[in-house]
Amino acid sequence: LQMLESFYYMEIKKQVDFFEEIRRFEIALIKRALLQTGGRQKESARLLGFSTSNLNNKIKRFGIPSRVSALSPINKLM
Repeated sequence: LQMLESFYYMEIKKQVDFFEEIRRFEIALIKRALLQTGGRQKESARLLGFSTSNLNNKIKRFGIPSRVSALSPINKLM
């Protein structure tokens, strides 16, 4: 949630697409949970507070790689 804290202090200098920013943040949280759990979707869903089927649907909708090796801890969080 450090990302959320950094957004609090961010100055908005131009118009933003609110829904795109929410989508990017959601993808980043899902990727972080998958990395933290070694790709275990059940455990990742528990950390994020929703069902495994909901997580799986989001992974498919957002095109998030299912293999942890395809997720880089730094440059692919967003």
